[in-house]
Amino acid sequence: MRKNLLLVLTLAASAFMGACSSDEFESSDVSVIPPSTTAEADESLFPVEGGGKLVSSNGADALNVLLKSPSFKMENATTLHNAVITQEQWDEIKAYVDKNLRVEGNDLATYNNVFRWCFDSLTYSYDDAGLEPYDVFTKRRCVCQGYANLCKTMLLTQGIPAFGVNGSLGTLGAHAWLYAYDGKNWHVSDPTNNMEFLMKDVSKYKNKLMVERTEIELFEDENFGYNYNESRLNVCRVKQCEKEALTVPFAVAGYKIGSFLLEEPLPANIRQIYFGTNIQSLGTQGYPLFGKDVNVEEVFIAPKNNYLSSQDGVVYRGKGTNLYYIPSGIRRLVLKPMKVIGKNTVYDKPNLEEIVISEGTTTVEDYAFESCPSLKRVYVPQSVTNFSKDAIYRCSDDVEILRVSTGIHHVTM
Repeated sequence: MRKNLLLVLTLAASAFMGACSSDEFESSDVSVIPPSTTAEADESLFPVEGGGKLVSSNGADALNVLLKSPSFKMENATTLHNAVITQEQWDEIKAYVDKNLRVEGNDLATYNNVFRWCFDSLTYSYDDAGLEPYDVFTKRRCVCQGYANLCKTMLLTQGIPAFGVNGSLGTLGAHAWLYAYDGKNWHVSDPTNNMEFLMKDVSKYKNKLMVERTEIELFEDENFGYNYNESRLNVCRVKQCEKEALTVPFAVAGYKIGSFLLEEPLPANIRQIYFGTNIQSLGTQGYPLFGKDVNVEEVFIAPKNNYLSSQDGVVYRGKGTNLYYIPSGIRRLVLKPMKVIGKNTVYDKPNLEEIVISEGTTTVEDYAFESCPSLKRVYVPQSVTNFSKDAIYRCSDDVEILRVSTGIHHVTM
């Protein structure tokens, strides 16, 4: 890859050139950074604040409340969701349950029989383990996710609402189990470990079966679908809309929304997203909205948000310089001052053309800017004394690195 490096004459050349050797100089002159083209936030597009109760970060407590809401979408607990199963396989499982486990007219007794069968008949094993319902049914070997998937499927063949959850088994680590409804009460059902509770008896299991995510949407309105994820009430789906600017609501069904972790891509026409003071998370650090934001160019966080902040369309943790989320569709990236720009700080941004490094940054490490095929220019302040020769990696073939000052020399690397 060919890189064009613009260096100021007054630079302590040995420091910068130690990391960026040169073999050709051309006269050039870039004394200032071109003005930002980032739009100002439209204050009217931030969500209306208030009116939502805080949802517990303990998933057992949270679901004990949310599943009792009149707005809960019970019909979402009557489908297999993401399970992979053919009609023939479904029919075989149903026929087995009909013959051996079903108690006519008594969903509670049928639920108890299915739960007991799963615990007694399945073996916990990583060796040749099944995961999808029919594989588990035939192999009788699985891990916790397999137990939950088959138990849920058996119940659904009998018209008993059920859905899977993921979270933690106390302090032992990641686990999967399910919730099931017998027509009168919700049950918290862990067939892997032979643990079963009435949901309302939350104190008995809240520190044993700690929900972090529901596989189904709990609520839905005309614009969004909502589940429980990362121990918060979460926006998991954005429906098709005609607007380019998306406002994420403050609350739904009377409960405060805490995160925006999508399970399917945003509509392609959305260019801007506005978040209020309620949003704490957009996903795992380094991968928020990964593969889901498509053409988003700018994100705006309400100024009084204590968890996240935005500047020039980019999101940071808190009020500091801990970079959190760069929209996939961004074209010009202005970074806050950070001492070191490390590996993959900017990664896989197909539309990005310019990067502006702010004064105060001293080091740009290997692969800091990677897989940005449209990148044309990187503006470097005088505070940078170490710019790795592989800082720009797998980008366009001709990237100019512009040293911001007067009397600039152009170096081809």
